[in-house]
Amino acid sequence: MQGLSNEEVLDTVASYTSAGDLSPREGQAAKQPSPRPEKSSEVAVATTPSADLELWAAIMASLEEQGKAQHRRHLSRHLSDVSPEVAGQLRTQRSEAARVSPEGVTYFDLSSSSSGSNGSSGSKDGSNPGPGRTSFGSVNGGVTCSSGGGGGTASPLLATAPGDCGLILPSFEGYPAAVREVVLGQLCNAYLQGEAEAEGIVNAVPGCTPLLVLSTLGDGNCLSHAGSLGQFGVHDRDGRLRAAIHATMAHPGAGARIRERFERQLQASGIPQEGWEAEWRRELGTFASSASYLSDVHAYTLANVLRRPLVIFGDEQAAAAGLAGVYLPSLWPSPRTQCSRQPLALLFGWSHFSLLAMVQGEGPARPPLLPLCTRDGPLPLRFLSSAEATEAAVGSDAGAGNSVRQLVLLRRYMDAERMFNGRLGVRLSEAPQPNVLVSLLGSLYVRQAAQQQAEQQAEQQQQQQQQQQQQQQQQQQVGQQRPQRQAT
Repeated sequence: MQGLSNEEVLDTVASYTSAGDLSPREGQAAKQPSPRPEKSSEVAVATTPSADLELWAAIMASLEEQGKAQHRRHLSRHLSDVSPEVAGQLRTQRSEAARVSPEGVTYFDLSSSSSGSNGSSGSKDGSNPGPGRTSFGSVNGGVTCSSGGGGGTASPLLATAPGDCGLILPSFEGYPAAVREVVLGQLCNAYLQGEAEAEGIVNAVPGCTPLLVLSTLGDGNCLSHAGSLGQFGVHDRDGRLRAAIHATMAHPGAGARIRERFERQLQASGIPQEGWEAEWRRELGTFASSASYLSDVHAYTLANVLRRPLVIFGDEQAAAAGLAGVYLPSLWPSPRTQCSRQPLALLFGWSHFSLLAMVQGEGPARPPLLPLCTRDGPLPLRFLSSAEATEAAVGSDAGAGNSVRQLVLLRRYMDAERMFNGRLGVRLSEAPQPNVLVSLLGSLYVRQAAQQQAEQQAEQQQQQQQQQQQQQQQQQQVGQQRPQRQAT
């Protein structure tokens, strides 16, 4: 495929329709967006790191307004979907933050993205951010809030601190116990959680922080949905993150480097060299439809687009397909300053990607500890270059997961350490920004609980009053009967 310039890359990202598909090519009819479903009793919910408070206030108002008309027993998607206009604003802000690095990686500079800027205040190639924007190299993970020198107030989609992590949900301490049970029960996929734990894929290493499997859309685009939830707090319904993966792979610079690593994976899998060209075309052709499943090369590209390590836990199918493993954002020349050191963790199980999360303060480890292994063994390092594989003493199967030399390589990208069992793990930040979603849900259920308690108290008072009235009536009857007996 012919390489794309930086301007063409951004145009490719912008060309995705609201349904998540590429704009129609020549000779193709435009795919009509799916009709909007009728209103149901489900409110769209998923984990959200931190978002614009005014937007989330509108979301909360919409939630409460719907609550007046209908009681919702189950929340399964994302809260922003309650208000399509609000969800559109969130995704528009993300779209306007699309940039291309000098290396050809499409990413999202959320450090100072302002509504209505259309990305015009800075250079699209990331080399000259322009007034009101932080320089490319100074952005820590693409999520640091900064207004720059333009004199205006930044309006970022996310305003997370450098140490913030999409893996960490705030503590439920201070909420009634029922709040944690209800909120996590609605955020999590209980079936996948149970299956993954039973097979030793997650929560199988003693001493590590427990992982939760969060509900993630399963429409064939679950990899970018899960990545988008962890990074931006919304599902990738508009396909912009998927488009960024495609644009990066199609770029003459970044694409060539990805392809080189991809061909090393093919060689290690025993695929003859004459088949490599067809395999690469097949992976690029995946983007012709938004419903086509993404693979390991797309996961590696996603780690670079998000500018943070990606840790994928997986079942036997994931192991056989080569999906499980640690993906490093190695296309960036200075990962310590250009990338977040807080990884995103995903589960690939039963043909579906899901976002994994932890709850602040829960579990035995302080700070939180994410294992880079399952019950069966270490997670392999994926898509290493020849030099990286030699440096880390990793064979073609990437099986030496507990080597000291691997630890040295991992520490360039994350706060990795050797755990008590000799395996490797990652320490995570324990101070996330306030999680807007959990706060909203928590306050909602606290108010509901308070209302129920008030209703119960009122009912008890009414019962007590009725009992007192009955007792008074009985006493009056007894008092009336006594004079009658005396007269008799």
